[in-house]
Amino acid sequence: MLSMLRSIFHQSTFYKDAQNLISMSNRFKPSLYNDEHPKLDPFSTNEIWLNWLKACEDETDINEHLSVGIQIIGIQQKFDRSIKKSYKQLSNYVQNNVDCLSAQQLNKYLELANTTYLNEQDILGKIYDKLAKEKQHNFKQLVMCANLQCHDMELVSSLIDQLHNSIESQELGQYLYALLVLIPNEQSSILINLVDSKLKDLEYIEPTIQLKQVALVLKQLYAYKNRDIPKALHNLCTSKISITMRGQPSLIQKEIQILLNMVKINYIQEYQVQDLYQVDFYLGDEKKILEINGPHHYVYDIETKNPVILKGRDFFKSMVLQSLGYKVQNLCYKDFYNAKGVTKKLQLLKELI
Repeated sequence: MLSMLRSIFHQSTFYKDAQNLISMSNRFKPSLYNDEHPKLDPFSTNEIWLNWLKACEDETDINEHLSVGIQIIGIQQKFDRSIKKSYKQLSNYVQNNVDCLSAQQLNKYLELANTTYLNEQDILGKIYDKLAKEKQHNFKQLVMCANLQCHDMELVSSLIDQLHNSIESQELGQYLYALLVLIPNEQSSILINLVDSKLKDLEYIEPTIQLKQVALVLKQLYAYKNRDIPKALHNLCTSKISITMRGQPSLIQKEIQILLNMVKINYIQEYQVQDLYQVDFYLGDEKKILEINGPHHYVYDIETKNPVILKGRDFFKSMVLQSLGYKVQNLCYKDFYNAKGVTKKLQLLKELI
């Protein structure tokens, strides 16, 4: 029955049109506009998406159908089309069919959520529950939870319980990052116990930037708990690692620069902190950092229509900088643009710094 449905689906006009669009998008290079590359009409993605929605009502192979839907949204994202509505519709399809979808396709949906930073906690919880029942949890899912700031502690605890003893040494930096983002302050004793069990692994691991960042935050946590700083963490904190950081000021940063100049505040723009991070504005007199966060710094929660949940990596960046003694202020693009006029924008800045 399933093979027959798949055969019918592959022969449908919708499927052939979708595959043609996917093939064209894979060959299309937005930076090159010449005859060697196919032209891709961005509005065609909307038409294909509407056909995908209509096909949802037909009896079809739901795993194949979901796969095509994920690829279409990937194309919409690639060409800067708004995907919030289509992502919501895709999520509804997943929610209605979650019990029948394969672990492979559910993981593809999770990867889409991770790359688009569109988050719907309810459906994510159902997917993780299904994967748990099928013993299909993996390390990547825990990191996705951290990136999306998914604070369902029952889910997080389940993932940690299943994965903790099987974490490979090369995954340790990512794993500790996820723990720091996901485990709340009031449960820091649990976090320290988890870290203690991995200290032996940390002693023999090759230092990386991420491990050093993690170690700096953990060092502060151990000190706060009046615990001796483990040698492995101390060694990571003092390791000499450098990376090349290059960043160009965004339009909103340039506007902030003009305002700071107006009120004669001393600052360094695109300042490098100990070769760990590049920050937007460093106000050296008070050891303050001002980060200007555009839309790409946030997870957009489809359910609450809330775009001001910091991505896990940006949240973690603030943790690392604070562990070094900096006062970090994050200015959300929405707050800045909602402050109409120079006077209100200056008032907003003064409140932050």
